[in-house]
Amino acid sequence: GRSGLWVREGETLINARRGQVVGADVELHELRIYQFTPRGELTVITLADGARHHEGRWQLRGVVHRRFTPERVVSETQASMDWPSTLDPRLLTLSIVRPRYLSIADLGATIDYLRANDLDTSTFESAYWGRVFYPLSILMLVFAALPFAFGTLENLRQSSADAFDMRDAEIVLRFGV
Repeated sequence: GRSGLWVREGETLINARRGQVVGADVELHELRIYQFTPRGELTVITLADGARHHEGRWQLRGVVHRRFTPERVVSETQASMDWPSTLDPRLLTLSIVRPRYLSIADLGATIDYLRANDLDTSTFESAYWGRVFYPLSILMLVFAALPFAFGTLENLRQSSADAFDMRDAEIVLRFGV
Protein backbone atom coordinates (compact mmCIF):
# COMPACT_ATOMS: atom_id res chain seq x y z
CA GLY A 1 0.00 0.00 0.00
CA ARG A 2 0.90 3.68 0.06
CA SER A 3 1.94 3.55 3.71
CA GLY A 4 4.39 0.74 3.02
CA LEU A 5 5.43 -2.06 5.29
CA TRP A 6 4.57 -1.96 9.00
CA VAL A 7 6.23 -4.20 11.59
CA ARG A 8 5.93 -4.31 15.36
CA GLU A 9 8.82 -5.41 17.55
CA GLY A 10 7.83 -5.20 21.22
CA GLU A 11 7.44 -1.50 22.11
CA THR A 12 8.82 -0.44 18.72
CA LEU A 13 6.79 0.22 15.59
CA ILE A 14 8.66 0.18 12.28
CA ASN A 15 7.48 1.59 8.98
CA ALA A 16 9.30 1.36 5.66
CA ARG A 17 7.88 3.01 2.56
CA ARG A 18 9.03 0.01 0.55
CA GLY A 19 11.22 -3.04 0.87
CA GLN A 20 13.03 -5.31 -1.51
CA VAL A 21 15.04 -8.49 -1.52
CA VAL A 22 18.53 -8.04 -3.01
CA GLY A 23 20.23 -11.39 -3.33
CA ALA A 24 20.42 -12.79 0.20
CA ASP A 25 19.94 -9.33 1.77
CA VAL A 26 16.81 -7.36 2.62
CA GLU A 27 16.68 -3.61 2.02
CA LEU A 28 14.17 -1.17 3.47
CA HIS A 29 13.70 2.34 2.11
CA GLU A 30 12.44 5.52 3.82
CA LEU A 31 12.42 3.92 7.25
CA ARG A 32 10.69 5.29 10.35
CA ILE A 33 11.21 3.67 13.75
CA TYR A 34 8.84 4.72 16.54
CA GLN A 35 9.85 3.76 20.08
CA PHE A 36 7.26 3.81 22.84
CA THR A 37 7.25 3.30 26.60
CA PRO A 38 5.19 0.41 27.99
CA ARG A 39 2.50 3.03 28.74
CA GLY A 40 2.37 3.96 25.05
CA GLU A 41 4.25 7.28 25.21
CA LEU A 42 6.38 8.10 22.17
CA THR A 43 10.02 8.56 23.22
CA VAL A 44 12.08 8.42 20.01
CA ILE A 45 11.48 8.64 16.29
CA THR A 46 14.35 7.45 14.13
CA LEU A 47 14.26 8.33 10.45
CA ALA A 48 16.58 6.63 7.97
CA ASP A 49 16.96 6.85 4.22
CA GLY A 50 17.44 3.10 4.16
CA ALA A 51 18.35 -0.04 6.06
CA ARG A 52 20.04 -3.21 4.93
CA HIS A 53 20.30 -6.56 6.66
CA HIS A 54 23.67 -7.98 5.72
CA GLU A 55 25.70 -10.75 7.36
CA GLY A 56 23.42 -11.05 10.37
CA ARG A 57 23.02 -7.37 11.30
CA TRP A 58 21.03 -4.30 10.34
CA GLN A 59 22.80 -1.19 9.07
CA LEU A 60 20.92 2.14 8.80
CA ARG A 61 22.06 4.98 6.53
CA GLY A 62 21.07 8.65 6.48
CA VAL A 63 19.85 8.54 10.10
CA VAL A 64 18.08 11.25 12.12
CA HIS A 65 17.07 10.57 15.76
CA ARG A 66 14.44 12.71 17.43
CA ARG A 67 14.26 12.13 21.20
CA PHE A 68 11.31 13.51 23.08
CA THR A 69 11.89 14.88 26.57
CA PRO A 70 9.34 16.75 28.70
CA GLU A 71 11.11 20.03 27.86
CA ARG A 72 12.07 19.67 24.19
CA VAL A 73 12.88 17.50 21.18
CA VAL A 74 16.56 16.64 20.70
CA SER A 75 17.73 15.83 17.16
CA GLU A 76 20.87 13.93 16.25
CA THR A 77 22.12 13.03 12.77
CA GLN A 78 24.39 10.15 11.73
CA ALA A 79 25.58 9.06 8.30
CA SER A 80 25.15 5.39 9.26
CA MET A 81 24.74 3.20 12.31
CA ASP A 82 24.15 -0.37 13.40
CA TRP A 83 20.55 -1.00 14.37
CA PRO A 84 20.28 -3.40 17.33
CA SER A 85 17.09 -5.08 16.17
CA THR A 86 16.04 -8.69 16.48
CA LEU A 87 13.79 -8.21 13.47
CA ASP A 88 14.04 -11.34 11.34
CA PRO A 89 14.76 -10.35 7.73
CA ARG A 90 13.11 -13.57 6.61
CA LEU A 91 9.82 -12.34 8.08
CA LEU A 92 10.25 -9.06 6.22
CA THR A 93 10.86 -11.00 3.03
CA LEU A 94 7.58 -12.78 3.65
CA SER A 95 5.85 -9.42 4.02
CA ILE A 96 7.42 -8.09 0.83
CA VAL A 97 6.42 -11.15 -1.21
CA ARG A 98 2.69 -11.70 -1.81
CA PRO A 99 1.12 -14.40 0.38
CA ARG A 100 0.02 -16.52 -2.59
CA TYR A 101 3.69 -17.07 -3.52
CA LEU A 102 4.75 -18.31 -0.06
CA SER A 103 5.13 -21.91 1.04
CA ILE A 104 2.86 -23.36 3.72
CA ALA A 105 5.76 -23.25 6.22
CA ASP A 106 6.45 -19.55 5.49
CA LEU A 107 2.74 -18.73 5.75
CA GLY A 108 2.61 -20.51 9.12
CA ALA A 109 5.66 -18.60 10.41
CA THR A 110 4.15 -15.29 9.29
CA ILE A 111 0.82 -16.08 10.94
CA ASP A 112 2.60 -16.96 14.20
CA TYR A 113 4.54 -13.68 14.10
CA LEU A 114 1.42 -11.64 13.38
CA ARG A 115 -0.53 -13.32 16.19
CA ALA A 116 2.34 -12.78 18.66
CA ASN A 117 2.18 -9.05 17.88
CA ASP A 118 -1.65 -8.81 17.87
CA LEU A 119 -1.72 -7.96 14.15
CA ASP A 120 -4.24 -8.91 11.45
CA THR A 121 -3.62 -12.43 10.12
CA SER A 122 -6.60 -12.72 7.75
CA THR A 123 -4.74 -12.31 4.44
CA PHE A 124 -2.09 -14.86 5.35
CA GLU A 125 -4.62 -17.27 6.90
CA SER A 126 -6.70 -17.14 3.74
CA ALA A 127 -3.65 -18.00 1.63
CA TYR A 128 -2.64 -20.72 4.13
CA TRP A 129 -6.00 -22.49 4.16
CA GLY A 130 -6.33 -22.08 0.40
CA ARG A 131 -2.98 -23.83 0.02
CA VAL A 132 -4.01 -26.60 2.44
CA PHE A 133 -7.42 -27.30 0.89
CA TYR A 134 -6.49 -26.91 -2.79
CA PRO A 135 -5.35 -30.55 -3.23
CA LEU A 136 -8.46 -31.74 -1.38
CA SER A 137 -10.75 -29.70 -3.62
CA ILE A 138 -9.08 -31.19 -6.71
CA LEU A 139 -9.66 -34.71 -5.33
CA MET A 140 -13.28 -33.87 -4.60
CA LEU A 141 -13.77 -32.65 -8.16
CA VAL A 142 -12.25 -35.86 -9.53
CA PHE A 143 -14.53 -37.98 -7.33
CA ALA A 144 -17.53 -35.86 -8.32
CA ALA A 145 -16.74 -36.51 -12.00
CA LEU A 146 -16.34 -40.30 -11.62
CA PRO A 147 -20.07 -41.15 -11.75
CA PHE A 148 -20.41 -39.23 -14.99
CA ALA A 149 -17.41 -40.98 -16.52
CA PHE A 150 -18.50 -44.45 -15.42
CA GLY A 151 -22.12 -43.69 -16.21
CA THR A 152 -21.07 -42.84 -19.78
CA LEU A 153 -19.00 -46.02 -20.04
CA GLU A 154 -21.96 -48.05 -18.74
CA ASN A 155 -24.23 -46.40 -21.31
CA LEU A 156 -21.73 -47.18 -24.08
CA ARG A 157 -21.44 -50.77 -22.94
CA GLN A 158 -25.23 -51.10 -22.77
CA SER A 159 -25.61 -49.46 -26.20
CA SER A 160 -23.07 -51.82 -27.76
CA ALA A 161 -24.75 -54.81 -26.10
CA ASP A 162 -28.15 -53.63 -27.42
CA ALA A 163 -26.68 -53.15 -30.89
CA PHE A 164 -25.22 -56.64 -30.77
CA ASP A 165 -28.61 -58.10 -29.77
CA MET A 166 -30.28 -56.23 -32.65
CA ARG A 167 -27.77 -57.66 -35.15
CA ASP A 168 -28.37 -61.15 -33.76
CA ALA A 169 -32.10 -60.70 -34.21
CA GLU A 170 -31.62 -59.43 -37.77
CA ILE A 171 -29.44 -62.41 -38.67
CA VAL A 172 -32.02 -64.81 -37.23
CA LEU A 173 -34.83 -63.11 -39.12
CA ARG A 174 -33.01 -62.98 -42.48
CA PHE A 175 -31.36 -66.31 -42.54
CA GLY A 176 -33.45 -68.21 -40.08
CA VAL A 177 -30.34 -69.29 -38.27
